[in-house]
Amino acid sequence: MSSPPDLFKDPPPRRKASLALATCDGLIVVIRRTYWGPISEWGLPGGSAAANTTARDALTLALHDKLGWRVTPGRLLAADDAPGTERAPEGTNWVYHVAVEPGTPTTPAGGYAELRWVSPEEACALAVNHERLRIEGCVRALAGGRFRELLLGIPTTYPDYPAALMARDGG
Repeated sequence: MSSPPDLFKDPPPRRKASLALATCDGLIVVIRRTYWGPISEWGLPGGSAAANTTARDALTLALHDKLGWRVTPGRLLAADDAPGTERAPEGTNWVYHVAVEPGTPTTPAGGYAELRWVSPEEACALAVNHERLRIEGCVRALAGGRFRELLLGIPTTYPDYPAALMARDGG
């Protein structure tokens, strides 16, 4: 009988990504990705972190490379865990609030086909499935001042957990 693997010495592949709940004058930004299918093409801007890069630094770099923004991420709003799929290993999406000044020049690039400044309700109408749930959770975290722990957008901590399941299941 073999002993279980030492996950400290030989960890499974994981990915770390950073996303922005970017706000300006009560609106948030959503991006349409060129590299995803039509079902989940809308979401929050950001990107994956390179090895030995913090989530915050990865977001600063991604927003500069993909939108031309020179911004500093603010408060951490949520950690959204995602199980592995055929397409990507398991990982965590770290979502930060980013306050964007009115008139900030924006140049979508790097896999973004379109960018829209919309109300939180409009963002949730564009996004679907876990992307919508993630946006809803982060908007609540920003308004309520409390960090959110999510699993594919669904809150995993009380008191949000039961309400999120009911909303997901149409209850």
